[in-house]
Amino acid sequence: MFSRTQIKVIEFVRNPHLELFNACGGTGSGKTVSTTKGYLSCILDPTYWKKDFGIFGVSRNTIQRNILGVGAEHGLEWMLEGLGLTLNMGGFNQHGLVKIPITRDFTARIWCFGAENMASISKMTGVSLGAVLLDEVPMFPEEVMAKIWTRIRGGKTKIFATMNPQSSNHYYKKKYIDNPNIRSVYVHYNPEKDNPGLSEDDKRRMKSGLSGFYYERDWLGKWVNAAGLIWPNFTTIDTDYDDFESFKCGFDYAASGVQATVLIGTRKNGQQVILDEHKYVARDLSHPASMEEITQRLTDWLWSDWQIKARGHIIYPDPATHIPMKRAMRQNGFQLIDGNNEDAGIIKMADLFTRKDVVIHSRCKNLLDEIGSYSWDPKAQERGEDKPLKSDDHFCDAVRYGVYRARPPLMISRI
Repeated sequence: MFSRTQIKVIEFVRNPHLELFNACGGTGSGKTVSTTKGYLSCILDPTYWKKDFGIFGVSRNTIQRNILGVGAEHGLEWMLEGLGLTLNMGGFNQHGLVKIPITRDFTARIWCFGAENMASISKMTGVSLGAVLLDEVPMFPEEVMAKIWTRIRGGKTKIFATMNPQSSNHYYKKKYIDNPNIRSVYVHYNPEKDNPGLSEDDKRRMKSGLSGFYYERDWLGKWVNAAGLIWPNFTTIDTDYDDFESFKCGFDYAASGVQATVLIGTRKNGQQVILDEHKYVARDLSHPASMEEITQRLTDWLWSDWQIKARGHIIYPDPATHIPMKRAMRQNGFQLIDGNNEDAGIIKMADLFTRKDVVIHSRCKNLLDEIGSYSWDPKAQERGEDKPLKSDDHFCDAVRYGVYRARPPLMISRI
């Protein structure tokens, strides 16, 4: 017996007049697995073998994690193993190319492109694609999506797209979903109905953790504007756990002279706890502390309060942090990996807070004060963008850099 959404995918694949399948749903709705199965059916269909195949994602890393699923269940590699086939990743890192030997005479070639900017898709020139999967497509810049569309549309090409609902003014909704000139199918995936892998307890927990526009988007599948607090469902704790496997820091340094650092511990069960915070504010911007002094204060705090040595300790700073500051931190022994400042990370963080994959210790007073007023910018919503009001958000940014950039590939839902 096929599910409602599986029937929609099958009908799309079989109908030669349809070109775009829009799979829309929140985290845990099952849209990515279902859509990947439909995409795989095209790869296995000899009528598509005259062309190569393509996958576009926010980056190659997200493609590997969300679609290829190397080493994890429910990804393309896992699906192929069930059919006795293998996924050859030999050319992925250098060329973005993966191969699937299907018969003695045919090997499917899948080109993987990050869609961060125009330069990242420049290599698609000259590549002819028979079936394409666009993962997290609303995260693509509008000009990048327009370029991809002109290159892949036409002929018998089948286009599968996965997405979380966004603002009602988002360009993708207006130009691709609501466009009457595009022969498309739109399917809303609901976690309660369309993900058989979720237990009833998981479904109840997910649903109860959503409110406001998050509920309308993730559960009801509505494209509505963001409003109100950005992270309303965070959890504070007073418990000092003793099962941490690793520690890291998120770091934000503003031109206003404010330096915000959060210490994040990762427990054995994968949960991340924002344990503590450190703040420096320059009293006189005409004579601020040197980069070396600020770094030494950070070093002293980690050692005096947490007995964490600077050498080898990982810090995820704002990518825009001044080079002299980064240099001073490295000279003190810190290992620096640029944080992820994509706007998409803000909503991802909301999901992690809701699922209690990330919790905050009550000692983090500055962070808790900021979250209480961390709100969406209504003017950005008019442009179809989810962006926060930029005011008193240094610790919120530091959390996002540390958690979202360094999160484990698979998060575990907890009570």
